[in-house]
Amino acid sequence: MKLPVEQKEALVELINIGYGRAGAALSELTGERITLEVPRVDVYFIGEIQLALREVFRDEVWTVNQFFSGQVNGTAMLLTDEQAAYELAGLIVREKLSPEEQKATAHEVLTEVANIVLQAALGACGDLLHVHVTMSVPGLKIDRVDKVLGSIAVKNEDMQYALLIRTRFRIVDGQVSGYLMLVLGVTSFARLMGALEEWRKRQTG
Repeated sequence: MKLPVEQKEALVELINIGYGRAGAALSELTGERITLEVPRVDVYFIGEIQLALREVFRDEVWTVNQFFSGQVNGTAMLLTDEQAAYELAGLIVREKLSPEEQKATAHEVLTEVANIVLQAALGACGDLLHVHVTMSVPGLKIDRVDKVLGSIAVKNEDMQYALLIRTRFRIVDGQVSGYLMLVLGVTSFARLMGALEEWRKRQTG
């Protein structure tokens, strides 16, 4: 599914604002300079997203997801693979850990990072688009792509759109890639796009 160029550019700008906040919060938390980049944004029908994700995550995917509700309802997710989760933990927690400690630390770091990123991204929507939402406690799930997406479909039968944002974390001497995904129903997607268009018009005067 293709968005009009103007809407896509406005969406990237909005996400970058949220990511700027997330980077500042992560930098303050860790004492390291952390920036987030948005290399690409795509919108899929929910039936198409599984194939797109399986091309990236051939084994298990590490997913932190939060449900949100309000004027816009859906699921926000940060997705990455095991190697990237461990690399992210290693870049943030600069200590020598045992294999058991590494796994537990990776779980904890990814959950905390995802919580900050998802809150910042949706917070930007609330502040700038005037679309306020309430978010649930984040949960970590490690499973195949079809299982992860299947659990969303069960809870939200009307979910039909997936907004996929390829994300790059830059931390001093390294970088880690992942994906931010928002899964929305028809009504919520229309409300989000409508609010985005109003914000774009205000920005262009």
